[in-house]
Parts: sequence; structure tokens; C-alpha cells
Amino acid sequence: MVDVGKKYGFDFSKFKPPFCEPIQHKGFFNGIANITITRLQNLSQQNRDIFKTAVEDCFQRSGLAKKGFKIINVTPENVEKIIENSKKAAQSTMNPFKKRRFFKRLTRDLHVISYGRQATCAIKDKYILVNMENLGAAAIHEMGHGLNVSGNIVTRGIFRARALRKLVPFILGIGILVPKNKGNEETQSKLKKAGTFVKNNAGKITFATFIPTLLDEALASIQGAKLAKGSPLPKNLLKQLNRTNVLAWTTYLSSALIISTGVSLAVKAGDKIRDFIAHKREKKLQGKA
Repeated sequence: MVDVGKKYGFDFSKFKPPFCEPIQHKGFFNGIANITITRLQNLSQQNRDIFKTAVEDCFQRSGLAKKGFKIINVTPENVEKIIENSKKAAQSTMNPFKKRRFFKRLTRDLHVISYGRQATCAIKDKYILVNMENLGAAAIHEMGHGLNVSGNIVTRGIFRARALRKLVPFILGIGILVPKNKGNEETQSKLKKAGTFVKNNAGKITFATFIPTLLDEALASIQGAKLAKGSPLPKNLLKQLNRTNVLAWTTYLSSALIISTGVSLAVKAGDKIRDFIAHKREKKLQGKA
């Protein structure tokens, strides 16, 4: 297997296939993520087998197979083959300028999935990618994403609106670059008014861009919970799955709060720096006079 640790900044030395020892990251946000993953990894072999049976049952009843979805079991043994096939499939259709970045991210993500550190639903390809041995339980939540995107117009719209998060750098840029409004708003152009509005509400607008993601993740967990309820999962494992999904959702909420607060503070800091420079310049001009 390729040593991606040096290439992509991940340390896989602590992993011991087929059972993974979770990497412990520092910090509040990563701490929650570690707890969430560890809850699903630290299952007895018997409970892992029960979850595997439940995943198969949920997938059959979900109707996702009829819609073209497949569950791909990604392991350290087959991950290189999956990466190779994925690259071949993307070679002819992808913009050449995006290929390098895409392949780098693809390699990193698939290796992380292969060691049971995350699972994902590749919507366009209709694949649920997961290590069934180490993180099989997460496949139920990913089925929820599949049901969302193949469901009604509302759930599809919420999923597509997740892309609004890409606006955050632009919101931050407008907030920092647009100067504070010191004149009469009525005399301002519509463009300047819009810029001032974004500046004054940068933190709130940033948080609003995360709302579709929060809704989509919550709906995926609800859809997964409904599927799991009719599966062979005993009550104790069903409760553990639902609690884990709630905990996982808090990572998205934490991320939204941290980023939106950071944007708001960055805009305020930018204003203070601009005021300081203006004050210093004014003082210099007064000194010359």
C-alpha cells in the first residue's frame, strides 16, 4: 500500500488493520469527531456482525438499490484498486485543471475511509463508501443522504443548497474590504448598500450558509433512524446509533458556529486596523501642517 502519510499529512502508523485504533486529535471540534468515530469503532465483534446484517437489511428495504446505489466496502487491501478505477473513470470527463486537486483529495479521502475513519455517500456516482468491518454502522446514516437526494424536491433542494458554504470566503472578503459606512445610506448606490449589509451581517450570513448542511445532515440521520428501527438491531444498539448520529451532528453545528464567529471577528479586526491606519495617517498630515 502507498504511504500516503508523507504525501497528504496523515499519520497512519497507529492503525492496525483489520481493527483500527482511532487517531486522537487535539481541540474541541476534533475531540467530538474522535468520540463519534470511536463510539462506532469500539464495538465487540458480535455487535459489528449485527450491524453488518442490519446494514444489508436497511439497504434492501430503502429502495436505493433500485435507484442505482451501491455499497462499496473500502478496505486497506482494495483501496489502491478503487483509487485507480476512480481515476480512470474521471480522466475522460474531468476538466484537466481540476484533475490534480481532485485526485489528491480522492486519494486522501479513500485512504481515510479504508481505515474506518469516515464514511461518505458519493451522490453523483451513487456509491456509499465505507469500511464495513470498522465503521459499518455509519452506512445507515449515508443511506439517509441517498434517500434525501433521490427524494422529493424539498430534500433535493436542501442537498444542493449545501454548496452555499462556498460563499464564505467571498462574505469574508466583502466584510474586510468594504469600508465602514460613514455617509447617508439614502445617497448610496444599491451595490454599496448591498456591500454594507453583507459587512454588517457577515457572521449571521456565514451561519445562514451552513443551515442547508445542518438540515441535510439532520434529515439523513432521521431517514437512517427510520430504516434502522425496522432492522434486526436490538434496542441498545439502536439507541447507541441514534445518540452517535446526534453527537456527529453537533460537529457540524460547532463548525458553523466557530466559522461564523471567526468571520465576524475578522471583519471587526479589519475595521480596527483600517481605523488605526487612517488615524495614524491623519496625525501625520496634521504634524506636517
